[in-house]
Amino acid sequence: MPDKPLQNLFLDIEAQKKRFLDTFLRLRNDYSEEIPHGVNLQELLHNEDKLSSYKCSKFFFAKVFQGASMLINIKIVTDVEVIAHCEEFEKFVEKLKVERFTNISSLATKEDIDKANEFLDFIMGELQKS
Repeated sequence: MPDKPLQNLFLDIEAQKKRFLDTFLRLRNDYSEEIPHGVNLQELLHNEDKLSSYKCSKFFFAKVFQGASMLINIKIVTDVEVIAHCEEFEKFVEKLKVERFTNISSLATKEDIDKANEFLDFIMGELQKS
């Protein structure tokens, strides 16, 4: 009888890993890497839904940050090195909040987006391993 709750817990963790993997995959592939300039940017600033589909927006980084935090908080990720990588990314996003995302018109740079993509690639690989 004790095996059944443990088995259900394992299935729940596996289902959660799949949900996180699907979310990270969408963040990696479905958001534009374009950094809009000029008139397009002004249009976007008045349309948060549209702006949030770009990786250069603070909304994108907030979603990746939230996913990384949740992986640790609900113990989907338990490997010390993977946790350290998630925490390093969280610190990076916290720094962006202070240095770059001071208002809605602030956008991430290509280097910031590259770092987010590297983190997403890493964490998806880790979720697929375990």
